[in-house]
Amino acid sequence: MYSAHALPVSYRKLMTDALSPLLTFYPTDVELDMNGKRFSWQAICKLPFIEETSLLSEVARVENTLTDEESQRNKLGMDVLFVHVTYPLAKKIVSFYRSNIDHPNLISTQVKQDIDPESSGGMDGYIFVSNRPVQPAQIDSPISGMDMIVDNKVF
Repeated sequence: MYSAHALPVSYRKLMTDALSPLLTFYPTDVELDMNGKRFSWQAICKLPFIEETSLLSEVARVENTLTDEESQRNKLGMDVLFVHVTYPLAKKIVSFYRSNIDHPNLISTQVKQDIDPESSGGMDGYIFVSNRPVQPAQIDSPISGMDMIVDNKVF
């Protein structure tokens, strides 16, 4: 309940609205199991089990009220990796992108390259190039009221 502010408004109402059929699954007071812990933030919260079918049914009823951005965030997607231009893996990303820029399947994640664990600090996986710029010169701040990020040095 206390983290409802992090959800889209339509989902938040499912947790907080007095008329929500799911309200009982989001109590404001919960029993804490201290189990030998000293501080309450270390305790295990005893939450009621939520009925999955009820939750999914109610979420489905309000899904059409999500904004385009909220809908996009609500979908499964690929992980996004950000690296500084001086990081060894950055050169490999740029090289991969430049050598495949005109490939017809590049943006549809059909073209990939193995990540070399030696140039990535032990990270393994694949590089896919998205349909967003690899290194935009300027980035709008995700925090309202803060300045735009200029002279970006991150891929």
